[in-house]
Amino acid sequence: MEEKLVIEGSEVKSLLFKNDTPSDLKPIVKNDIDILKPKTAFILKMYYHQQNASKYIIDKGEELGFDELKHYKSKDRGNVRTLVKTPSLSEVVLDRIRPYFEEIIDIKMGSQLAGPAMRALKIVGKWQLDSINDLWRLCSVLVFQHDMWHDGDTVKDGLKYIIRSDVMYKRLVN
Repeated sequence: MEEKLVIEGSEVKSLLFKNDTPSDLKPIVKNDIDILKPKTAFILKMYYHQQNASKYIIDKGEELGFDELKHYKSKDRGNVRTLVKTPSLSEVVLDRIRPYFEEIIDIKMGSQLAGPAMRALKIVGKWQLDSINDLWRLCSVLVFQHDMWHDGDTVKDGLKYIIRSDVMYKRLVN
């Protein structure tokens, strides 16, 4: 039996995603966010997932229930979430978005990604696109560098659902 995983007070739940991708799937549309250059930021519009996968995931989230986030002030953000580990969904999403990411990135000392704060992480070297983190914390996909501040619009009516994950690279041996 797998040991229960708890992150920031929330238990991680498992979810099996049914892949019923239709043969007439619309292509993804990529929109670069030029105002943020030289940093990387873009939106991927995934029409099939917006209508089908998102509804499935939101319905499952409601079914699993949401946990209170006690360490965030309610004035800053909503304070409920559910953490879901779903390798099956991660595979489907990565297959669709892979063409929009560099397959191999080469981080050199002095580059934007290898600044002074990153030296201790030993990130200089070649990295290959590997996976999407299958712990999801739908469906336009906003892609941006980890060190960028970001904010969302105020929700005046209804609910706002955010699904978060990370694209993962693995180090290539030199």
